[in-house]
Amino acid sequence: MYIVYLRCQLIRDILEQMEAELASTGVRERNPRGQGERLRAALIDAAIELLADLQNVEQLSIRAVTARAGVTPTALYLHFADKDALIEAVKERCFAELTAYCSRASVPGDPRANFESRCRAYIQFSVERPGYYWILFHAPHAHYGAAPATLAEAQAQWLPAAVEAFGQLLTAVQGCLPPGADPAPPSLMIWAALHGYVGLRSMPDIPFPSPDDYVSRLADAHIPG
Repeated sequence: MYIVYLRCQLIRDILEQMEAELASTGVRERNPRGQGERLRAALIDAAIELLADLQNVEQLSIRAVTARAGVTPTALYLHFADKDALIEAVKERCFAELTAYCSRASVPGDPRANFESRCRAYIQFSVERPGYYWILFHAPHAHYGAAPATLAEAQAQWLPAAVEAFGQLLTAVQGCLPPGADPAPPSLMIWAALHGYVGLRSMPDIPFPSPDDYVSRLADAHIPG
């Protein structure tokens, strides 16, 4: 009987939430097309905002996320199985934002300029959207397991948006290499160098070069010619 009660309570909460959302839009006949996707996006937005402030995944609560989004906790489970699923969606969004940001910096027709521009955009993304950047590399990933032996094995564990983001770097590096050269090793080195620069340049007692100077030196070190 207790299980039946819980199910009835869950259904009632869902119906009350749907009723409240419809009332807020002035529509009472049926859910507008796309409302579910808008709610999902709002929950992801709320989680990103909270994580940017907290910088601690363990402190993020479902209740806080739904309160920020203006819905009841029950509403979240219509879109995400649990908190881990929400975090995965948050990281997907943040990687997609990084990819779009760097894409806008592309320089068609000049491989080296394109590479350098994208690297500078990566650094600038971390400056303009520090909360997003923190989520990318500090929020735990549920799929990570033993250290992979190859890049292909690693990417099989990555989120699709992470694969796409790194794929952009691979393509930019490959455009600067001789035909047939493998872009993976230098791309991994460059990614590590960019991430290290982003993390360390905030230290006030270390005279790091400017982003432009650093990216130029990075290109000289890893891009032939």
